[in-house]
Amino acid sequence: MATFLTVLIFVLLYAAISRLIGPTILNIVGLPGALLGYKTLSVKEPRYVLGVILSAIFHSYVYFAYMIYVITWTKNRIQNEDLINFIVWFFCMVACIGPIQQLYHMAKKENQEFPSEYINPQIKALLVTEVLSFFAFFGFIFFPETINSLWSWVLNIGYLF
Repeated sequence: MATFLTVLIFVLLYAAISRLIGPTILNIVGLPGALLGYKTLSVKEPRYVLGVILSAIFHSYVYFAYMIYVITWTKNRIQNEDLINFIVWFFCMVACIGPIQQLYHMAKKENQEFPSEYINPQIKALLVTEVLSFFAFFGFIFFPETINSLWSWVLNIGYLF
């Protein structure tokens, strides 16, 4: 029953982050990069490149905080090593990496539906964050000491369940 509840929480997290919370928060934190790369026509313009870098840094920092929270919650939830835990870790990976993939594809689709002559640096920054989050997920699991460098404040947040 506890495994089913954990998987259900992961599914709800995936839905909430990819549809409700994620777009708003990542748009807010990526705003400085978007403003820096505002009205750029080419991906080779320095303003666009700096906008992508700045947005990717802010997106990654905030999204990694979410990932760390979910990973540490999962570690605290699982006590022993058995086959069921591998299923739980799979859903944890989906809840951590899936929303950023969904956000990137939604942003790309939205950009195609409402074309503009200008290039949005946040879309490329979401792709960078998506790639980095895949590697960061395994890095945070197997090398938890990397969490303490920049995200030690996440470990102080309490868990609801």
